[in-house]
Amino acid sequence: MATTGRSGRRSRLLPAVLLSGLIVLLPLLIFTVGRHTKAFTVRHVVVTGAVQLPKSTVTALLEHAYLGHNLFTVDAAAVRRTLAAYTYLADVTIERDFPDTLHVSLFEYQPAAYLLSGQDWYVISREGRVLTRLKRAKPTPAATRSPTAKASPSAGAASPTPGASSSVDAGTKTLPRPTSGAKLRAGPPNPEMQLPVMRTASAVTVGTTVGDSNVFDGLSVLAALPAALRRDAMLVTTTGGTIVIEERAGLKMAFGDTSRLDAKMLALHAVLARYASLYVTPTFVDVSVPDRPVASPML
Repeated sequence: MATTGRSGRRSRLLPAVLLSGLIVLLPLLIFTVGRHTKAFTVRHVVVTGAVQLPKSTVTALLEHAYLGHNLFTVDAAAVRRTLAAYTYLADVTIERDFPDTLHVSLFEYQPAAYLLSGQDWYVISREGRVLTRLKRAKPTPAATRSPTAKASPSAGAASPTPGASSSVDAGTKTLPRPTSGAKLRAGPPNPEMQLPVMRTASAVTVGTTVGDSNVFDGLSVLAALPAALRRDAMLVTTTGGTIVIEERAGLKMAFGDTSRLDAKMLALHAVLARYASLYVTPTFVDVSVPDRPVASPML
């Protein structure tokens, strides 16, 4: 009886084992056969998710790389390598729409701020990745003097400051360079997006991550701000360990360091709500110590 019972259990288990093996092996079998048949040749490439990236150019590049290839031989890693030159690209996923269409979904880094490094402007993401360097503005044509005009100062003109460099060189007036602070506040030339501006003393390279902790701290505070304040942010600076964000509407907010950001945002919300209830517009809010926020004008 015991032998018969064991034999019955084995006979009932055998179909389940065979079915499980078939479920495991079937995709492998399909993949193996599919790689060697022309029925699954890529004839169409569909790209989604392109915002900063040029969709038509990306599509053309992928079509050039993969049209005519077997759909089973194209994977996400290969597509990432094909699009590696695009620094805005964070990741890609693919879907095979049988029998002949490759769907590619793009995931982009989101621009968070303009960054001034030396004399150059860059766009950086929320993660501190350097996405692109902006083209420098063409210099404004300088006013030139007539060759016959004399370089004598007009009546009442102030004398040059001793030690100052001459502003006249071969008849061309050279305008003084703006200070770094003025250039920072002016922002990049012809900005395409409304983003806050930041500055770093470190050299940066497109396609890498910024190595300045002050930049990361500023980005952390920006990301924690309510959406409306984040959209209106104009300038992010760090002085003496205190992160300060200035809004285009004129409000200046001080946050101290990046500790207790949740509490600081709650304190900021409470202060702004209090001023709004009294129809007063604050010009400065300091939530460095969120339990004791300070604002002006004083209520």
